[in-house]
Amino acid sequence: MTEILGLPQLLATFVRFEGEAEVGEQIAERAGAQVVANDMRQRAPVDTGALRNSIKVSSAEEGAKVTAAVPYARFVQFGTRYMEAQPFISDEVGSPVLSVMTKVFQGILR
Repeated sequence: MTEILGLPQLLATFVRFEGEAEVGEQIAERAGAQVVANDMRQRAPVDTGALRNSIKVSSAEEGAKVTAAVPYARFVQFGTRYMEAQPFISDEVGSPVLSVMTKVFQGILR
């Protein structure tokens, strides 16, 4: 617990918490993106393994992003008139992502 005795200490505490929150946000976003990437890798159909191996987490202007770098990823996800879709991107990972991000923030802001 932080003891605050006056206005200068209060302001210093807010500045410290703000810095910790910014760092925590970046770490939490990356951890959440890693959960999404791992789920995509598990769901990706494997022929040569190129699609699965192309799934990466990287930094974005705001947060982190997950990409499948092979040019045919969208055709696998959505299908074409010549092949059935084999979806590997799911929206079912929301709860695990939230859980991981919450744990990261709790660890940082203690």
